[in-house]
Amino acid sequence: MDLPVFKLLKETFNPLIQITMKKKTKRKEKKYIDIFIEIYKMNLIIFWDSTGEEIAKYVKKYSKLDSESIKDLNKDINSGCAGFSGSLYKDGIDKIIWLKEKPEKVHTFGVLYHELHHAVEFIADDKGFNGSSITSKEAKAYLFEYIVNYCNTKLW
Repeated sequence: MDLPVFKLLKETFNPLIQITMKKKTKRKEKKYIDIFIEIYKMNLIIFWDSTGEEIAKYVKKYSKLDSESIKDLNKDINSGCAGFSGSLYKDGIDKIIWLKEKPEKVHTFGVLYHELHHAVEFIADDKGFNGSSITSKEAKAYLFEYIVNYCNTKLW
């Protein structure tokens, strides 16, 4: 037989215990990093372990990918490479990187940094600072550093 005080405590705290004991639903992990590079008014979106259809679904806020572009993405994804980079859509300013897997090991971070280097070169070509001058080289180095640091804060 519960004493009145214990009965009151049980009635008060039992619903709270049940609420906190509920099984938490696991959130679906994002499979991308979207970096807005303000100085160049463009996005660099890094995807991993994604299909062309998944990429198209996410990037529709920027531009609709046509079925041919999705087919090309899937062809690249299924080619057996560890990653690739390029423009998001034909003549598009935004860039995309696709990685076979999420960077979690030394090797996969190496693939990420390799593809980031290509993305920086593409951006430099688009923005007209891909020359051999020290100014061009420094601009690319600072952009690479910015993107690497952004990725590292999201992935480490």
